Amino acid sequence: VDVDKCLSNPCPALATCNNTHGSYFCQCPLGYELEKGKCNLVRIFIGQVPLKVNITHGKYTELLHIEGEILAMLDASLSGLPGYHHSTVKATREANVVHVSVQSTFSLASNVTFYDVVSSVKSYIRACKSPTEACQFISSLKPLHRVGSLCKQKDPECDKETSECTDFDGVALCQCKSGYFKYNKMDHSCR
Repeated sequence: VDVDKCLSNPCPALATCNNTHGSYFCQCPLGYELEKGKCNLVRIFIGQVPLKVNITHGKYTELLHIEGEILAMLDASLSGLPGYHHSTVKATREANVVHVSVQSTFSLASNVTFYDVVSSVKSYIRACKSPTEACQFISSLKPLHRVGSLCKQKDPECDKETSECTDFDGVALCQCKSGYFKYNKMDHSCR
């Protein structure tokens, strides 16, 4: 009989417990990463791009191959930046468009900016010398990362009356509206 291990609350604060057969795993919310038994704040850069059907043929018909190719490109272009942890890629097919979503994670202390991430990806794409098909495929990924997409994915539930979500280089914070202030940088509401 499978006993729900999550009932004993084994996960750290902020994390969600997911019961699996015979075990469990803890998952931190977007913008946090499980490190040394707790959910730590990280810089996370989110990107989404639709790929047209004319570049998802040949060896790019398989979603797994598309994901692998994009992950390799992100690792190669971002690993030179300070504090780079990893990226994740998810591709889904809808009619004749493949939607690609990526998340690139950096340590909070890295001070990597949105501009650094975009520049690294674009210069990697510009330097492409692989066979034409591969370069054509990755050049379609130029508009991958977009400013403000973190707030769209992970609104830290800012108090809508006194503040609004702002994406500060990979960290979603609640920014006070004019005439309001907050005691703590991480507060979700202002006074």
